[in-house]
Amino acid sequence: MPSSLSSDQFRSMLHVVQSRAANHDWQGAIAHTDELLSLLQEAPPTDETFTWPAQAWLLKGNLIRDARAGNADECYEKALASLPEGLHRPEHLNLLANLWTNRGIARLDASTADDVQMAVNYFQKAIELRQGLPMNESPLYPWGLSAAWMNRADALMRLDAAKNRQQALDHYQEALKVLAAMKPGDHPSLPARVALAWMNLGLLSAEGEQESKRSRQALDAAVQIAGTETTNGNQECRRVLIGALLARGGTVLPFDPSQSWQDAQDSLSLSSPLEQRELLAAEASIKARHLLCQVVTRKPSVVKEDWVTETTDAVDDGMKLGRFWRQHGEKRLDLWGCELFRFGLLVYQIWQPHFLAEFILECIDPDVSEGAPVDNPAMHHLATEMIWRAVVALNKEAKARNEGAEDAARRDLLMQRLHDLQEAEQRLQVLRGKYNININIKQTAAPATV
Repeated sequence: MPSSLSSDQFRSMLHVVQSRAANHDWQGAIAHTDELLSLLQEAPPTDETFTWPAQAWLLKGNLIRDARAGNADECYEKALASLPEGLHRPEHLNLLANLWTNRGIARLDASTADDVQMAVNYFQKAIELRQGLPMNESPLYPWGLSAAWMNRADALMRLDAAKNRQQALDHYQEALKVLAAMKPGDHPSLPARVALAWMNLGLLSAEGEQESKRSRQALDAAVQIAGTETTNGNQECRRVLIGALLARGGTVLPFDPSQSWQDAQDSLSLSSPLEQRELLAAEASIKARHLLCQVVTRKPSVVKEDWVTETTDAVDDGMKLGRFWRQHGEKRLDLWGCELFRFGLLVYQIWQPHFLAEFILECIDPDVSEGAPVDNPAMHHLATEMIWRAVVALNKEAKARNEGAEDAARRDLLMQRLHDLQEAEQRLQVLRGKYNININIKQTAAPATV
């Protein structure tokens, strides 16, 4: 090792790389890591420095993985190869466990069944390495072990949720045991990870037992822990709280719509201030608005009057948010935006049918709303199907009317709605022709008169 590269200089170079990565300067961070690796090759290792190449290769692998800039696994392979056999010191075993953990995370990103199975195996190696560490010597040891348990649970569910659910539940319980033994000041992210573990435990419990007692207790714990820390200014817990509220709201929806409504509103109040700056916050906001739609369409008989107005406003704002991100070149929200549109159509058809045609064009027609996803076939399909269903319902109601004055006034309203829907469908047909959009629906030609 060159005498010019001291321990302080090594740590300083690592810090520069991490700072560049934090600012998403992936190219600069990787280049600086390559410079460090080049320096490390110039001299034989010593007792103090023999793990430095592994640390540098681990860092480079993580950079490539997070930047999606190539094959990170090659870096992890080189990191493992740089370490000698027979490691026994706790800090060296912890480094080895870190390598297996991060290699597993990279495999999860690949998402093929073989890759996920390899991730399961890698996380198991990390668990086995860390279970033998002296947990009281460093908070990094229980911290890493809890991560390994949670990562393996995630991988097992991705591999085969039905088969592995109980094992994943057990893993989250193990993680919570490890985290419970840590002291409050051991790690700044401790409350967030505890809340996240409780949230995932609750979600898995709900999958197996509808609104089970364990599920509700776990989700309540996640909301309580993350909520307390959020009140104290913990921004990491704020993000966990957003997810925990959505998780609980979705789980209790069939049994407690009022709680589901409140959780969606609380989640939205946390995410909406960030929704035009952070993509994850935007996604959470759309999911919260989607949950509001589910509440008011699932059991209309229990819906409060003010919920409807708030929900239609939320849908409009959510679709507008999707257009905002599209105008900035980001289309990863399109899938959830389409799902929000689907439920928004139901909300308008049930509660405000006189605005249905206007809502459809506002969401799809770029001449009405700049940035509208006019090139999305699924949106066209949903819109045309709803128009057809709405017109069929209008005809059915009109035929049931008599010729009295009250019925005549009602028929006039029906005729206006029919006219609006026909104009909307005609405009959609023009747009589909212009943008070469093909949809496949059994009957798109709605009756022409009432």
